[in-house]
Amino acid sequence: MALAASRFSAGEIANGISEMETLVSKRPDFKAASVELVGMYSDSGQTQKALALAQQLVDDAPEDPETHNLLGVVSMQARNYPQAKRHFDRTLALDSSNTVAHLNLARVVQRNGHAAQAVERYESVLVLEPGLEPALSELAELFVAQSRYKSAAPLLQLLTQQQPEHLRASIAQLSLRLAAGDIEQLNTDIYTLSEQRPNSAIAKLGIARVYLAMGDQDKARLALKRAAENAGFDADQLVEVSRLMLSVADLNGAFWATTKALSGNPRHLRSLS
Repeated sequence: MALAASRFSAGEIANGISEMETLVSKRPDFKAASVELVGMYSDSGQTQKALALAQQLVDDAPEDPETHNLLGVVSMQARNYPQAKRHFDRTLALDSSNTVAHLNLARVVQRNGHAAQAVERYESVLVLEPGLEPALSELAELFVAQSRYKSAAPLLQLLTQQQPEHLRASIAQLSLRLAAGDIEQLNTDIYTLSEQRPNSAIAKLGIARVYLAMGDQDKARLALKRAAENAGFDADQLVEVSRLMLSVADLNGAFWATTKALSGNPRHLRSLS
């Protein structure tokens, strides 16, 4: 199993999946291998295969909370939010202390457009496990998106205390600087983030959004170009680059990012819309 996983991680996608499929066919009771294969299918854009195998795991062990959580995650990635919520709810019915399922439920509620309910869910996760990094960062980002900067500030402060170079906290902190009108410190923070994460597409996207909010389209366009270069073939990141390129009227940049997204994942329907 380890060899197949290492090949997949090294970019030998087809070989890694093929070896894992062989292992699962020989040992269908080897749950860890099946779970790993679900992840491979999902990461390589083979969503239907991931859903089918995760559903099989649930059918084989309907009282196992982890298999329900797995099927919920894959359903959420497929944007089937009602199905995802059903399986996260089922996970918690079987194991009410499952913090990961509580966090996933907050995520699916947010992605389904219910921001107020998502805030409550994230806050309940932090009651169960104070200081949990994903819950802190995602709740802080949600507050920033709602322009609730005073609510976001203590969460970001706690995150940066835990991890001084926390990427998502650093990006969200840029929005707080901008909202406060502290442009000098904002420029310093952008420079620091660029130095700390020179090859991070996520960092470049965050910086581009701040430049767009400042009305500096030239700097935004440059940051988006760097983001597209750093994104590899990550379709989600490239589609976001394309969307923001369109907002600065860079049609060539948008076309290039979309084409690159499709070359890495031709099934990526968001790129086609």
